[in-house]
Amino acid sequence: MVLGLLVAERSDAQDYHWHCTFSNVTYAVAFNPLSGGRVLFTSTLQLQNIFRSDDGGEHWYPSKPLDVPLPVVHQIFCLPSDTSIVFALTTGAFHSTAALYRSTDGGQNWTATPNLGGIDGEALTYEPLTDALYYGENFAGVVYKSMNHGASWTLIGKPNAKVTLCTLGISPDASRVLLAGSEEGVIDLSTDEGTTWSVVYQADSVQNPEVPKIVFSSHAPNVACAARWHSDRESLVMTHDRGLTWSTIASPDPHVWALEIDQRQAACPNGNPMHLWTGLFTQNAPDTSAGGLVVESTDGGSSWHSTSFPRIPIPPSVWVLKHDTASGTLAAATDSGVFIGHEPKSAVESLLSAQSKLILYPNPTTSTTTIALPSNAGSSVLRLSNIIGKVLFEKKLRDTRSYNLDLSGLPEGIYLVRLTSFSGPGWQGHIVRTPR
Repeated sequence: MVLGLLVAERSDAQDYHWHCTFSNVTYAVAFNPLSGGRVLFTSTLQLQNIFRSDDGGEHWYPSKPLDVPLPVVHQIFCLPSDTSIVFALTTGAFHSTAALYRSTDGGQNWTATPNLGGIDGEALTYEPLTDALYYGENFAGVVYKSMNHGASWTLIGKPNAKVTLCTLGISPDASRVLLAGSEEGVIDLSTDEGTTWSVVYQADSVQNPEVPKIVFSSHAPNVACAARWHSDRESLVMTHDRGLTWSTIASPDPHVWALEIDQRQAACPNGNPMHLWTGLFTQNAPDTSAGGLVVESTDGGSSWHSTSFPRIPIPPSVWVLKHDTASGTLAAATDSGVFIGHEPKSAVESLLSAQSKLILYPNPTTSTTTIALPSNAGSSVLRLSNIIGKVLFEKKLRDTRSYNLDLSGLPEGIYLVRLTSFSGPGWQGHIVRTPR
């Protein structure tokens, strides 16, 4: 049950608006990070397939049937640098099938990746500066790395029979620092991208502890948060030195499983995540009360508020929470289906009303225009589209203050320019191409 001591109602905010969009047992949900909250993916235990929505979760469409029934999917990941590539990670432990499935057409067709063991949590993580993927195998406790968007994988380090890896996170600054959470409740640190490991947080003395989620701040590579399920004292912890030391966050409940942080820059002053959500994994009947399963904090975990999450049948478990930074939408994968929650106007939202329009000059132009990029764009993708939405040009940028865009080869007309940061914020503007 959520402790009343830590959960307070806000008098200055509206309730979240939740609705169930997929009423089957789901362990995973993911947004296409460049779709503005419109494109989502999920998988269901009963139907053993992967589904896609193009309208924010209102309607779902299955992918083409797989050759074999899909094992339990614990993570779906849409690659930020190429959103046509999507991954589905499964347990794989008790099946003859593979554990990692990959789509290169936005989730329509899937192929199995051979020779990778199963996972039991969110064990695929992405490092944007080098465009690298890391995959943590569950029972062997080993890490694989891909530098070609998952087309092939290289084993890093040696198997560790003592580690049953549950989740994996990487510092987003190319430092090769990995943090791993285990099914034994331990947090391990690697400073050589998984070749060697050291224990940095010991488990509690409770039965069946786990660390199901570790997430780094996109704006401060030394800051990360971790959920420690079934902990008797510290179910949420934070590090400010890439995992060497940890401090406790005031936690709403010892049964925290799902953890998500708001990666928008205004919600992370000095890189410190201030806006967080947690979801419970519990069998307790009292936790089915409205608002108790998913709660949020807007002050870095000092206090927690109800999100008015609806009552769901037992077992009332929230497995994954995902926040879309562009739309402010929250998605929850639960034992009762996928729930979509729309963020109310709040103190956090008011912080995010910074510049959203791109500055382009000259505009109109006969050939070339200069785009002034926001100071917090960081690693981002620049796209030019025509008025019907067809993408005509795409460019990856990193820490660039301006970019010269050549339109001389395009016909006269109005074009849309969009800049999407890998850490969340997005900007757009229109450019008019005139005759010479």
